[in-house]
Amino acid sequence: MTVTGKDKLQLQSDHSSLGVARAAWTAALKKVEADPIANIRHAVIGKDPKNEGNNLHVAEIPDRVANHVHMHGIEEYAVVQGEGTLYWGEVKELEQAFIVPYPEEPAFVKEGDSFNIPAGYAHQLKNEGRLHEPLVIIFSCPDSHLDNTQDRFMLPPLAPQ
Repeated sequence: MTVTGKDKLQLQSDHSSLGVARAAWTAALKKVEADPIANIRHAVIGKDPKNEGNNLHVAEIPDRVANHVHMHGIEEYAVVQGEGTLYWGEVKELEQAFIVPYPEEPAFVKEGDSFNIPAGYAHQLKNEGRLHEPLVIIFSCPDSHLDNTQDRFMLPPLAPQ
């Protein structure tokens, strides 16, 4: 069996919201705070009942998330509003400097799509519908994925300017 980029990504059009009701994520959107390092606005929704140690978050992406990687754990995403392009690729560590040698084919994502980002894969989501509506995602991750001193490593952009 051949493993393609979309198989690694596990991109699905399953109308998942990671179990979060629309009312819960829209209420949380009213409390979003800026994360200027990642270039998003996000808020914690609560504990992820399916993934011990993870929290569920809602994020509004005005333009694009800064490219970054986590070396531990999988992140789960669900697009609940808007559309975008996911730029991603496996990261290798070389003498304490991260490089992305072979980015995967970018994936178009839209409301109703969900995907997982495996540990060791850089990811950058670009809002493609920003003139019409914001790109809103729900994601599940441990707190360490939101901390540049733990397991969030910023990288040069993958998405074109």
